[in-house]
Amino acid sequence: MRFMKSLAIALVASFASLVAVPAFAETPATAKAAPAADAGKHAKKFPMAGAEFKSKVDQRVAKARQHMETRIGSLPADKQKEARDKFNAGVSAVNAEVQRAVADNVVTKDEAKKVHETSRALGGRGGHGHKKAAKK
Repeated sequence: MRFMKSLAIALVASFASLVAVPAFAETPATAKAAPAADAGKHAKKFPMAGAEFKSKVDQRVAKARQHMETRIGSLPADKQKEARDKFNAGVSAVNAEVQRAVADNVVTKDEAKKVHETSRALGGRGGHGHKKAAKK
């Protein structure tokens, strides 16, 4: 009788797991659904007011400047000047792109992407790579 109880419990547990386990599996359809839901968050932020966008860019530049200053603190004076000049050249290019974006006082997502691409192209972005392609 004990054997029959154990066998029945084992069969019920195995059948229950056959039904329940596939429910937790990630299908390609559910895997692709998550980025689409995330894209909706970004779409809600644009179009953005020009002053607000300029303020956000200025905050990022200030943060980057502060980071750059801490990084070059131990360098010789001539290297510090060179790094500051390079940084200021990049900031002026980004600010020129920001001025084009805020000319009509409304910044679209495409205009913001152009500013982002400009800043990425000018920045060193050294150190640890965050792109998957860079890890190959």
